[in-house]
Amino acid sequence: MPRFATAAAALRFLERFTNYEKAPPAARRTAYDLDRMRRLCAALGNPEREFAAFHITGTKGKGSTAGYLAAALGDGTGLYTSPHLLSMRERIAVWPDAVSDGEFARAVGDATCAARTGPREFATYFELMTAAAFLVFRRCGIAVVEVGLGGRLDATNVLPAPLACGITSIDWDHMDRLGNTLEAIAGEKAGILKRGTVGVTAERKPGPLGVLRRAAAKVGIPLLEVGREIRLTDLASDRRDRWTATFDADGAEPVRVTLAAPGRHQLDNFAVAWGMAQSTLSLPAARWHAAAAWS
Repeated sequence: MPRFATAAAALRFLERFTNYEKAPPAARRTAYDLDRMRRLCAALGNPEREFAAFHITGTKGKGSTAGYLAAALGDGTGLYTSPHLLSMRERIAVWPDAVSDGEFARAVGDATCAARTGPREFATYFELMTAAAFLVFRRCGIAVVEVGLGGRLDATNVLPAPLACGITSIDWDHMDRLGNTLEAIAGEKAGILKRGTVGVTAERKPGPLGVLRRAAAKVGIPLLEVGREIRLTDLASDRRDRWTATFDADGAEPVRVTLAAPGRHQLDNFAVAWGMAQSTLSLPAARWHAAAAWS
């Protein structure tokens, strides 16, 4: 049974496994399914079922959206993102900090114990990292989980119905694996939408938005759209391109915040996070002011 003294030792062992971030497969992503990841999770006792999740995908802005949502949910919230800046430990956080060296080593060690998922079959690097995150999040109760690539066949999509699913903007993204039209890419990302949840999106282009609407209708869930059900009003910006807006939706308490992160696009990212939480948890305004200060 693998046991690692440090995160560095755990990462050295992980390098033995197939890492599609470094060497993408020749075949398109549609050649794969989630069965191997399901077997891995089952061998670990299905940790993905032991916490409530918010699931986020999109081409741009999903990391910012995940950060805003975790900041609003507050201390102790699990957060799984990629890629990292300096250390792989950054990918698995219990807000506001990355997991400790020791906890990372233990989680990866436990995950790799189940790495053999069938005859001549082993889990991949990303699948093991995702499983390690799920093991950590058992102590959190709630977590924000960012998709690695696409959505439909991403390892994170073994999550049962999340509290809400967020889809940020959609653009040209890994066309060799997701498809060569925006509609095809949207279809892959729409694969995270499940019965019993709520969808939220900042996508506005008619083609991909139509795909998302049809996908939501197919599984019988509402799709809340930024600019439609989620309204941004009284927009203003300062000389540093920091934006202020009022966020509002039917049945929700409006909140007006100024975002610390620059750029008009951050309003859409924040709106997706706000819509995901307010459609399920109704967090107080003070939480959103704290989230707006995150960058």
